[in-house]
Amino acid sequence: MKKFIPAILSLLLIIGLASCGDDDDDKVDMGKTKTVTTDVDGSENLVISHVVIVNGEGETESFTSLNVNEWSKQITYKGIGAVAASGTTSDEQSGTMSLRIVENGTVVKESKATGNILTTNATY
Repeated sequence: MKKFIPAILSLLLIIGLASCGDDDDDKVDMGKTKTVTTDVDGSENLVISHVVIVNGEGETESFTSLNVNEWSKQITYKGIGAVAASGTTSDEQSGTMSLRIVENGTVVKESKATGNILTTNATY
């Protein structure tokens, strides 16, 4: 149950972010295909439990029960997408989690969290 709550929070956050629009949305070429890499890592005591990706076409891909310290996936998409990651620390002490969206070797978005229950998210 302890790890289920961050996963639900991550999913709700992604749905909220994916459904929001802002003034920058009209600058995105919705028909252009892009490839980015999503990297998640953090402190030594970080245990990444869940990652959820919503691609530009609204399709959701969930990775659950990961129990890893770092995670990476290349994503090819059209339009705008979102990714969220959640985890805990292995020793219930404070830790850190970083989520980065990398395009052509450059970090274009980054989100960080600190604590013993961690959630990060970013739109791309």
